[in-house]
Amino acid sequence: MAACGCTGTCTGGSPWRIWYPPIVSDCWTTVAKLGSLPSVSNTNRSRIRARAFGVTPGIGISSVDFFLRAEPTRVVRRFAVVDARIEHEKIGRMSAACRVAMQPLVLVVLLASCERSRQAAPTRAAPPNAAESVATQPAPAPAAQWDSSAGPVVLARGASAANAWVVFPDYSDSTVPDTLQLDASTLRGDSVSLVSRDGAVARVPVISAGSKEWAGDECVEWPTATLGIGRDTTRSAGWTVGFVDQHVSAVRLDSLDGMSGTDSARLAADLTRLASALPDDTSRTFRGIPFSVRYAYRFEPVPGTEGVVADLVRRLNQEASPLEQHTFLIGERSTATPDAAFHVTYHERAGGLEEVIETTDVLAAVRLPSAHLGLFVLREGQDTNAYALIERQSDGSWRVRWTSVHTGC
Repeated sequence: MAACGCTGTCTGGSPWRIWYPPIVSDCWTTVAKLGSLPSVSNTNRSRIRARAFGVTPGIGISSVDFFLRAEPTRVVRRFAVVDARIEHEKIGRMSAACRVAMQPLVLVVLLASCERSRQAAPTRAAPPNAAESVATQPAPAPAAQWDSSAGPVVLARGASAANAWVVFPDYSDSTVPDTLQLDASTLRGDSVSLVSRDGAVARVPVISAGSKEWAGDECVEWPTATLGIGRDTTRSAGWTVGFVDQHVSAVRLDSLDGMSGTDSARLAADLTRLASALPDDTSRTFRGIPFSVRYAYRFEPVPGTEGVVADLVRRLNQEASPLEQHTFLIGERSTATPDAAFHVTYHERAGGLEEVIETTDVLAAVRLPSAHLGLFVLREGQDTNAYALIERQSDGSWRVRWTSVHTGC
């Protein structure tokens, strides 16, 4: 488990404080003290749950539940020695004599855990209905590196064509400070390039722009801007992403919905074949359940190559807790051969409860001033959103170039 903490909110509004996982060094396990640890953003993908503590010190052995944000049904329990402060006597106060008596037992537990760590972990298959079979491979950890040639900010469409979120790409979940002032007012009077999925680019002025302050663990949002769309919305009505730099060009995305019946059926069959052949489908829960295409777009990444980007979903409609598995993939094939098959150049899997799983939606395909081709996507979760840039490499592979801060609560 990664050594990162978490905050959240438990029933009744009590705060969760950080617990750090054990640090192993020379066969001794140590655990950080809990009472004085600071809080961090609840947008961290890896979290460790622990109750908040009050003011009375005590020593004992407790357990820590680890879980991943992208895998909410997968929980792993580990034991740890804690020196904590207790609230409302939920854990009985421990006297000084009792703490002294506990020390030999603590030593035995630590040495035993160390010896077990030296042994190879047994390999065992999880039962078909186990929680581990629901959680699937999460998206690869993104590199938080923005392409500066695209400008200092990026605009994302708001509630209407005239409203935009102003995203500051220099920050990520791991680098955002506890308190941050974001000022977008300098955009007022500038012109921005608005890009649509159909390849249209419209240049419009920024009428007004505001600022936002982020503090602590409060809900966060990007600053907003008002755009001068005007009466002629032919090129700007369907915009999804905007840039300050005027040299950004759009790459047309042809939707599956706009294709003929024959073409759409053939593409859907190709996508299902690609998703079914991926080697990392380890979830037993969704085996045998057919894929359905949630969306698909064709595009031309480079001359002589046809690309496709799609999201396929498998659903298990359980009454109490319906489950979903999403497979986001990018495929390419040569147009020199008429019957050439697509091959997968990038993919992600995410599975879990339908109401909490994070989905990926394609906003636009753009060619940046640096000549790099990228897909701008929206990562939409139950309570948080983030934007990401997936970039094509010179060898034809794709990778996540940048991911924004997750905003929301």
